[in-house]
Amino acid sequence: MQSPYVQPAWSAKVDTWEVYANTNFTVTGEGKVFSLSGKRLIALNVQTGKTVWTYGASLLPSIIYQEGTIYGAANDGSIYALSASNGKRKWLSSIKLPSPDAIEVVGDTLYILKGKAMYAFNPKTGKQLWTNTELQSEYGHAGLIDAGDVVFRTYTVQGALTSVQLNAIDKKTGKKLWGIFRQNTPLKIEGGLVYSVKDNYSPIIEGPERSVTVSVINLKTGELKGSRVYRWSVQEGPGVEYQTGGPCYLDGNDFYVHQNGIIARYDFSNYKPNDKPLRNYYEPASNSYGYPAQKVHRGRILFASSGNGTLTGIKTANGQQMSWAGDNPSSMTDIYGKGVYLAQTDGILHAIDFDSGKPLFRVKTGARNYGPTLKEGGSLIIQTNGKLTGVRLPAALK
Repeated sequence: MQSPYVQPAWSAKVDTWEVYANTNFTVTGEGKVFSLSGKRLIALNVQTGKTVWTYGASLLPSIIYQEGTIYGAANDGSIYALSASNGKRKWLSSIKLPSPDAIEVVGDTLYILKGKAMYAFNPKTGKQLWTNTELQSEYGHAGLIDAGDVVFRTYTVQGALTSVQLNAIDKKTGKKLWGIFRQNTPLKIEGGLVYSVKDNYSPIIEGPERSVTVSVINLKTGELKGSRVYRWSVQEGPGVEYQTGGPCYLDGNDFYVHQNGIIARYDFSNYKPNDKPLRNYYEPASNSYGYPAQKVHRGRILFASSGNGTLTGIKTANGQQMSWAGDNPSSMTDIYGKGVYLAQTDGILHAIDFDSGKPLFRVKTGARNYGPTLKEGGSLIIQTNGKLTGVRLPAALK
């Protein structure tokens, strides 16, 4: 892949991942990069890499940026909120919590997630609002959904078999309204109804008929109001009885269902029993292109390879396939707008135009392993172990 090398605008030392066993302790916002150095929070100017401010000591790698505020956790269990512009503390919680698995701001509430438990705070004052624990679960998942008066979270729960459970939690009190075993994170919440794909896994399915069921659930009560069933058939053969199909996801009103080598696209806004797809697409060979990324970007259904970092897309307009690949395996592949960024194990990061597939530039990183590549204020931030590197992007990728 021939493209010009560009020189980084700056680099900065940060804490190594071995300190925290966590590669996700860098975030961006307001033209700054926020990370940890010496277990202190530092804010760097994204254009120059110069330190704007520092804060604290013995901090944990749990930080997020949200609307002008940085939220994080300290080693003593306290939660803090800082002004992103100057690093001044807005509040420090009096309550001490275990080291969080995740910090999320959803709607107008700050959530601290730890195992089965979730803690809700007022993000402006730091006042704790409530605690909710799902005692029947093995652990809870990150990625909350706020539906106004109700918050949704999924858990892994052991039943006759281990599966996912969808819980609805009263946002004001933290009380569990309902929980339904074998229901996934909602696809959509609209008109007081929750649309959630039912976990249809079974170790043995006989015959060629397959289906995916979308449960329609009352938001407040958990009452099942109906179901949408999408059916298809597979060609019988060795091992086919173990295949139940692939993931399902929404892109606007387009509902994509992976059906044993075929991707079927339905109109989710106009369901009819025994509905037929608007269009079918052929999946790329899984041994070459990996697994569905469960994402549609700029009119292409994406597949990501866990083996070499190759990204493959299927154009929704005509089914045409396209791949974005470097000349060595990539250990981290990220997409922002028109840019595809492949951070390779040979120490080179490639930037590729998403629409045309044309290679745009390369950066020498000297690294084999990477954290997520970030984008902020017209700059690309490359995360390698113990180091951040800033690269100014061309106008086409800003």
